Amino acid sequence: MEHANTPETAIVATAQASLARWIDVLTTVGVAVPARPPLPVLGGVEITWSDNGCTVAGFDYESAIRVNITARCSGAGRAIVNHAQLLKLIKAFGKKTTSTEISLTTSGHVTVSADGMTIPVEVFNLDDYPGLPEKSRVVTSARVDRALWSEVIRRAASVASNDDTLPVLTGIHLVGSGAGVRVEATDRFVLMRATLPADIRHTEFGALISAQTLGKVTRYFDGEIVTIEQCQAGLWRFVSGSVELFTRTLDSEFPRTDHLVSTSFACTATADRATLDALVKRVHKISTITKFDKDDASRVIVRPGRDCLEVLPVVPQEHAALVHVDPCPAEVSGDADATTISGDRLTTALSLFSSSAVAVQIQEPNGGRARPVVFAESDDAALPPDFQVLVMPMRTGDSDGSSGR
Repeated sequence: MEHANTPETAIVATAQASLARWIDVLTTVGVAVPARPPLPVLGGVEITWSDNGCTVAGFDYESAIRVNITARCSGAGRAIVNHAQLLKLIKAFGKKTTSTEISLTTSGHVTVSADGMTIPVEVFNLDDYPGLPEKSRVVTSARVDRALWSEVIRRAASVASNDDTLPVLTGIHLVGSGAGVRVEATDRFVLMRATLPADIRHTEFGALISAQTLGKVTRYFDGEIVTIEQCQAGLWRFVSGSVELFTRTLDSEFPRTDHLVSTSFACTATADRATLDALVKRVHKISTITKFDKDDASRVIVRPGRDCLEVLPVVPQEHAALVHVDPCPAEVSGDADATTISGDRLTTALSLFSSSAVAVQIQEPNGGRARPVVFAESDDAALPPDFQVLVMPMRTGDSDGSSGR
């Protein structure tokens, strides 16, 4: 690509990569760029050119994301560029564009060149941009398989609450020990737990990381391994391939969860996941239409039977004998009473599995109080063997929870 060589437009640094790569990089660092920045400069991203390559970084004071670009790069320099404008401009070149070049001029301007066009983008004062965190002395670290990490973190992020008034519920809890890295997330009603095999160095650790940040960035990890590091100054560093995330822990303590699951179950029913999911959705929809359950029309009854698992609407006693729903075939061991569960939460739990079958485990009551229903993977090689989803039961209130068979 040719550029006019005047004192103001002379190029001191340039990086060339595919249009798709630039879009991917800018989308990744955009996770750490505020949608409504309190200061204009915080709506920018830092682009650094060097003989070793080009990096793009975003920073919102809570998290910093840096991506190394595999690009043809020459020269050296640094600029803070309007992130939203740059991303829109690159997308505007169209999908047919192959190579895109971002350059820094002697006057400090940044230009984007593609398809015979060179367009300047808005830049901010370098001195106004906050200094990005850098790797410091590592206190503890862990290495986990990126594919397994991605599957578990994606599910954990979907379970975590987005209610900012309860910060403890908006995080993903990571606990490193000799057993690996345990991942937990909850919204108070659904709890997901799994342990990732890991190589733990230095010492055990615990951290509560923003589910929104970790979930979004994990999608762009492109290495075979994810490295987790606790650095000095309260920073945590996550690295995979070309993507690096620095973030702080949430100022909350994740609730203890071990007491919620017993080592034995009163009843375990293993059923085809798709069949059970379809049945739950049908009964849930019917419940919301009939509204027999005046307390909460979203509740359904789960009852293990002989070689089956029943899912029934909550109805008053006088209508119980009139209700019939074909059960879901299942392999059942043990026996347990019916449990009332939110249909929405039951659907959420089943959506976290991709296996053909799922095990529904009903626990013995604890001191007369119902304990969570546990859902476990049956044959999903993409998830850890101890992957579990716990759903809190509900009380039926004025309705007695009876249903016909």
